[in-house]
Order: sequence, then C-alpha cells, then structure tokens
Amino acid sequence: MAAHLTVPTDNPFFQTLIEGSDFGILVLDAAGRIRTWNAWLAERTALPEAEAVGKTLPEALPGTPDITRATCAQVLDTGRPRILSPVLHKVLIPFTRPSLQVGRFYPVPGGDGRSAGLVVFLQDITPTLEYERYVEDEFAAERRRAEAALRAGEENFHRSLDESPLGVRIVSEEGETIYANRAILDIYGYATVGELQASSAQDRYTPAGYAAFRERREKRRRGEETPPEYEIEIVRKDGEVRHLQVFRKEILWDGVPRYQVLYNDITERKRAEAALRLSEERYRAFVKQSSEAICLFEIAHAPIAITLPPDEQIDLLYAQAVIGECNQKFADSHGYGAPEEMLGFRIGQIFPRLAQENVAYLRHFIESGHQLANVETKELSRDGTVKHFLNSLIGHVEEGRLLRVWGAKQDITRIKQAEEEIRLLNEELEQRVRERTAELEAANRELEAFTYSVSHDLRAPLRAIDGYTRMLTEDYGGRLDDEGRRICGVIRDSTRDMGRLIDDLLSFSRVGRAELRRREVDMTALAQAAFFELTAPAERVRIDFRVAPLPPAQGDPTLLRRVWVNLIGNAVKFSGRRERALIEVGVAPDATGRERRGGRPDEAAGGEPDGKMPAADRQGPVYFVRDNGAGFDMAYGGKLFGVFQRLHGAREFEGTGVGLAIAQRIIHRHGGRIWAEGEVGRGATFYFTLPD
Repeated sequence: MAAHLTVPTDNPFFQTLIEGSDFGILVLDAAGRIRTWNAWLAERTALPEAEAVGKTLPEALPGTPDITRATCAQVLDTGRPRILSPVLHKVLIPFTRPSLQVGRFYPVPGGDGRSAGLVVFLQDITPTLEYERYVEDEFAAERRRAEAALRAGEENFHRSLDESPLGVRIVSEEGETIYANRAILDIYGYATVGELQASSAQDRYTPAGYAAFRERREKRRRGEETPPEYEIEIVRKDGEVRHLQVFRKEILWDGVPRYQVLYNDITERKRAEAALRLSEERYRAFVKQSSEAICLFEIAHAPIAITLPPDEQIDLLYAQAVIGECNQKFADSHGYGAPEEMLGFRIGQIFPRLAQENVAYLRHFIESGHQLANVETKELSRDGTVKHFLNSLIGHVEEGRLLRVWGAKQDITRIKQAEEEIRLLNEELEQRVRERTAELEAANRELEAFTYSVSHDLRAPLRAIDGYTRMLTEDYGGRLDDEGRRICGVIRDSTRDMGRLIDDLLSFSRVGRAELRRREVDMTALAQAAFFELTAPAERVRIDFRVAPLPPAQGDPTLLRRVWVNLIGNAVKFSGRRERALIEVGVAPDATGRERRGGRPDEAAGGEPDGKMPAADRQGPVYFVRDNGAGFDMAYGGKLFGVFQRLHGAREFEGTGVGLAIAQRIIHRHGGRIWAEGEVGRGATFYFTLPD
C-alpha cells in the first residue's frame, strides 16, 4: 500500500516556516503531486499556490527540466536525499527571470517504510554568484590598472565586502581571520575585527562544531576535498548559539592563497524546522498514548467531492476510504495486536454496511458538514463479535474535496451490556410488581367483599338481639330485678355499639370501592360545614374554632367531606374534657409543618414508614387540623390509622377506631398522604396533603 503524505497546514509553526522563508519550499506527495507551494516560489514563477497544489511539476510548470523530475522520482524511490547545484544544472524550476538555483531534495518517511513524499528547498544563488563575479571582475580590472588606481580599487572592493548582507571572512589555512566585514561581526557579536581575531576558533564553535571544523581543516591539509557548502553551529560572544550556512572557496588575497567564506544566518529557519519537528513528535506521541482509540481514514488517493449527494458520498467512502494510521488503543479495541495489522483496512471492515445505524451515522456525518461527535455505533472486532463505541468523526476538506477522515472513539461495550442487564432486571422487576400488585388487588377485593358480606350478615342477628331484649324489658320488666334490667340495658347498648361498628366497616369498605369523581373542591366550606354538622349550638360555646382561608383542592367532594368530618370530629371528641377547647384548621407553610410543632417528618405518625412524602405531595398544600385535647404518645403512633386501633379506652372516649383508617384510605386513593403529631395532654395535629 502506498504511503500518504499529511501536511499539517493548520500548524502555526509550519505556516511561519513556509510563508516566512527567503527560499523556495516545495512539498510533493508520493504520487508527485504538489501539496505545498510557498509564496517565494509563487512570486518567482508567477504561479499562485492555488493553481499549483494538486498538480505534478510538469503539469504546473511545463518547462520543468527533466533532471528535476528525475531527481524527485529517485529520492522518492530510494529514500535518500540529493542536492543539485548550478554547476551542472543551472535551472531546476523555471522562473520568470534568469536564475541559478541550488536544490535540496529530502524524502519524507512513510508509515510503511516507503517515502510518503519529499520536501524540496530551492535557493536562487544568482545574487551571490553575481556578487562573486563582480568581485572577481573588479579584482581583475584593478590588476590591469596602474598601481595608483589599484589602491582605490581595493578600497572599493573592501567597501563592497563591508556592506554585503552576508557575513564575509577571509581566512588562512589555519583558520586565522585576515578580514571580516560588518555583517560577520554582527553574527558573532564582536565589535571589531581585532576582537574577532583575538578569539580562538574553539571559543567560536560549539564542541561538536569545533570537532567538525578540525576535521575539515585536517582534510584540507591532507589535500582531500571538502564540501564547498555546509552548516555550522557557532557560539556568539554573548554565549548564544547560532546556525550558519557556509559557502567556502579558495581565492588570492593580496597575492596569497586564502579562503573566502560567506555566512548566511539560518538560525530562525532551523528553529522553525525544530519547532515543526517537535510539533509533529508531540502529535505522534498524543495519538500513540491517547486513552481514546484514534484512526485516520485516507481518501487522498481518491478524494470525494462534498457536493455529491450523501448516498453517493457514502458509496465512495465504503469503496475508497482505508485506514492510513491508527494507534494501539484502536488496534486493541478491534482485537489486533499492533496498529500496523489494520493499515489498509476499508471503512466497511470497521463500520459494517449491513448495520443500518452505521450507514445512518455516516449520513449524519456528511449532512453535519463532515464532522460529528459522540454518536453510538456498532463495529466488528477481529473475532467477529460486535462492539459498541461512542464515536466522533471530523473530515479534512480542501477545495471542496474530502481527503481524509479522523476518528476517535471510546469502547462502551461493557456499558451497553450493563444497560441491557439493567433493562432485563427492570422488566423482571416490573413483571414481579405487576404480579404482586394483581395479587394484592385480588386480596383487597376479597377482603372488601368479605367485610361487606360479614357486615350485612351481622345486622340481622343484631336486630334480633336488640328487638328481643327490648321486648323482654317492656313485657317482662316487672318480673326482673334491678340487675336483670341493667343487663338488658348493657345488651341493648352493646348491640347499638356493634351496629355503629358495622356501619363504620361498611363505610370503610365502600371507600375502597367508590368511584372517584374529581373536581375542584372548596376546602374552607367543607371544613366549616363539618364543624357545624358535628356540634350543637350549646357545645360550640366552649369551643374556639378557627378556620384559615384554605386553597381549593382537586378531588371527590363527598369523600373529602368525610375526611374533614372524621378529623374535626376527632378534635371535638378528644378536646371534650377541656373547659375551653381550641380547634384550628389551616395550611402549613411547608410540606412538613415542622415549624408549627418542631417535629421532623420521620417522627410523624402514619404515612410512609420512613416519613418521606412523594414528590407529588410536596407540590400540593398541606392541610392540618389541630386541637388542644388529650393528644397521644408518639411511641404508639404507628397504630393511629389502623382499623379498630385505639390509643384511648372506650370509657374515656367513645368510638369504633375506624374513622382515621377511613380518612387515610380516602387520602391515599387521591394520591396524597396523611400523618399526625401529638403529645399526651397537649393535643394533636393531623396533616394531609393532596397532589395538585
């Protein structure tokens, strides 16, 4: 598989290097197509970058020499750099004006061992050569002039060297400085030539640079050839390390063989190149060490026009997109030991097309501008099992064509499995609840039917007992002594109590079976009517009855009236022994009423076992009935709302122990909650709430 070149055009360091260079930078991919064409080249060829990118050199510049094309092919094929000098090849890229060019061709390694492309650095050395020719011409001319004119010519020559933008040194065989211009002094940070001459070569080089200097010098002493162009690392006077490009040639200086050395400060270029390498290394390290699975799908070999309909783009993605790069996490997530094993995989091997949700995912990616985040997908692993991932995709689009797609994902297979297990457990639990609810409803229906039947069946014998006892008293009362007549009275009172108990049982049963007819109910009117229904005018004189304005409620008015009757009736009954009774009806400021009595919900009697109220209850008003009567011990509050449960003896207060149970059943049928707080001898407060 051919390697593919990715040019990080969004990297600011890379862009600074490309656009700020004073030489040409050309990047070709493995197919020989231009990927980068900087402004320096665009200016000298009159070919804008937009017209160059994506074409081969012959397509972009038909006059490109054969040697340039052949060198590019050779570097791509061998993976070894080459340098073309103007000695043999004057022109490498046709400029709009005459030029002599030096070309450096560097291969870019690919992930599969082959070159992913190459970078060409092109420098126009025409000004340098013109300057050298100018020096040589001036020198030759001065030699032909008279001795007097020769001195003036030498002064002009030295002036031209002094004013050169390049650093210029004339050195001996031993490296001793004979001449240095202003530019080279600035490069080394010295004020005068004498100061430069006084410094040793070792002081002016880094340790590695000095070792290379000595090696070049020894080769020249042995008569061996040394390159005329090379790079060095120097140490300025202030200790700063600078990178220089050096051009060295042998000349005659004052009739003596010397070396003319030209210096071009390339420190900033080197820093930009180092920053670019560092950026790429960081990027590689991030991808490699990321906790997320990361993958690059390459389409540069067959770019997809983003103007095509989504279905056609999907077809082309499945046909053309292949994995060009991925990290270890991605390989692990699909059951492979190394990322290299997955290179070249088609996108269909990752997102099977048979899974319609994967096709929908790619369609969503396209319709969302070729970027999408946090979408669940199903993908195939090496052993054929389907895994679940949380996927994100971002496409790289250039000139209306999709070139590559980056993908990052997290394996959520275990989460999905846990969700499925929870769903099954919930279904099983819901089924058990339904079955249990059905059993409870059947049991309640049977209990209600039994209660209703028993209550009806007991009425006949009770009526008979009461009737015969009355007849016995009326017809044979004269024959009975006082004890006999007392016993007959007790029997009749007991039958009447039993009758009231049966009536209450029937009421309790009817409450459970009665249909709820919900509407808005005036709770203030119901509370007041209940009090006047329960008390006689003479009894009301001793009772201080206070009713605050109550908000209306949604419910069955008949059943809610029974709640008020039972609660206010309780208050009237249990405050009956007070010389001055106080009964208050109102609405608590919050859902607990704790600031009225200082209690906590979990201390209240009745309601839920943990004293907590459903969310719906907390949304509605909390009504209360408070009295200053006998009260009750909170330790026995759990019995308060039970059928036939009494916290006071029948001789103290009459009643059957069913009224509060009826009130609780009515409130529960409305979806509300009822509870109570009390203290022996200090009264009780009953709260209830209804959902809005």
